Amino acid sequence: MSTKKRNKLSIKDKYDIITKLSDGMKRNELIKEYKLKSLSHLTELLKKKEEIIGKYNHLNTKSSEKSFTIKTAKYPTVERALVEWMRQMRHKKVSLTSEVILMKAKDFAIRLGIEGFVPTKGYLKGLKARHNILFTQKHGESESVDENVVKKWSEDLKVILKDYKPEDIYNMDEAALFWRLLPTKTYAFTDESSFGTKKSKDRITIVLVSNADGTDRMCAMIGKSAKPRAFRTQSYFPIDYYSQTNSWIDSEIYRKILNKLNRKMRSKKKNILLFVDNCRTHTEDITLSNIVVKFLPPNSTAKLQPLDQGIIHSFKAFYRKELIVKLIQKLDSGIDFSPKDITIYDAMIFLNTSLKAISNQTIINCFKKAKFDFSSELSEIDSESEVEDNTEFWEKLKTLTDIEFNTFESYVSVDNEECIEFVTELTDEQIVEQVLVENNNETIDISDEEMTECQELPNISNSQALESIDLLQKYFCQISDSGVDQQLVDIRLRINENTFKALKQTKITDFFA
Repeated sequence: MSTKKRNKLSIKDKYDIITKLSDGMKRNELIKEYKLKSLSHLTELLKKKEEIIGKYNHLNTKSSEKSFTIKTAKYPTVERALVEWMRQMRHKKVSLTSEVILMKAKDFAIRLGIEGFVPTKGYLKGLKARHNILFTQKHGESESVDENVVKKWSEDLKVILKDYKPEDIYNMDEAALFWRLLPTKTYAFTDESSFGTKKSKDRITIVLVSNADGTDRMCAMIGKSAKPRAFRTQSYFPIDYYSQTNSWIDSEIYRKILNKLNRKMRSKKKNILLFVDNCRTHTEDITLSNIVVKFLPPNSTAKLQPLDQGIIHSFKAFYRKELIVKLIQKLDSGIDFSPKDITIYDAMIFLNTSLKAISNQTIINCFKKAKFDFSSELSEIDSESEVEDNTEFWEKLKTLTDIEFNTFESYVSVDNEECIEFVTELTDEQIVEQVLVENNNETIDISDEEMTECQELPNISNSQALESIDLLQKYFCQISDSGVDQQLVDIRLRINENTFKALKQTKITDFFA
């Protein structure tokens, strides 16, 4: 009896499988196309997803077709500590030789209590391949930026942009968000440090990416818990979620976001220009096939970062309104409502809604304000007409409940100065402590914070969803608004389809049990 042999896959094959799966190709089709032995073979491959992507990005096309294996780190904790230390040194513009790196690796092994670790040139070669490390010179930092810097950049930008269309020019930025913050006086913050306080526990980092004409935008969120309890019963996640012990952006999450964006552009056969600021977590040691990353001048984001010209502010304003609508609904119903009633999954839904609510014109105006001059390719309207007046809305809210903030603008901007990355250098002891915490968290399903503060969301049945659609249709009929009829019909048809699928999966004997 002959046994079926596994098809030997190259790094390129493995990368293509991951890309096709993310593009929506079915698993059984992939198994058939690549002659995989079973579903477990595919599952094993997906467990090494990040390693495969990193290895593929490091190799050229011919090498990826000839290379078949991915060696994992034998001492992962040593490697994580070493990579973090290397990034800190590069941020300080310290030149690192092979000998210095290997000596530091040995030092971390001793600190972590690991025996038998022998740093060799072979280890260094594997380290570079696994983490896609390129020894390139880091952009310099300047103490201040003046109008001369802005003027020079605007001239340089004309040359940089000349071969790109507005839809192929992107900006990425991060911001802190107090995702549970209500405007009521029942939840005022203290002036304590962000570590261990109520403020830090209810803060996430949002990552926004948009192209210059607003036709393509995306959002990701960074929370503390690796597996939030509120996600357990969910199968639909409208935006990406990443976790970090302080809910900050770090270089690993930055890499993951860029690699995913690169896969998306690769599948579309699209080459883009991505502008990012010069913060430490935005590392240069990453190779991308379909993205050219350009750094903005140091300390210039207030004037030259498109997302900082009003896009992030608009995004936060829409998010705050989602929270207020939720609050008003509860007040109207006479139901007590506190920040703990808002789950991290609620925040995800609100973020996705807020992202879609930003108008294309707002995005166009903000890119132009940041010196991205597209001449007649994109029309510009008066920026004042894009600013919504929330005064009346805010005054009405004051009649319903006690408000902590004087204006809606102060409520929107309350978290603008929050830290979103590691801005201070970590000592070797802190690096070791951080690595050990991350290592322990890998075996924990959920953090203590999520256990105490996040509700487990109930499953919503098809019939409950249909009842909600009925209610919405009656509501829009009541106010004589037929503009959303087709959208509601489309949603109803999708729910009906899910109902029929569930019925097909039910055995006839179930009705006579």
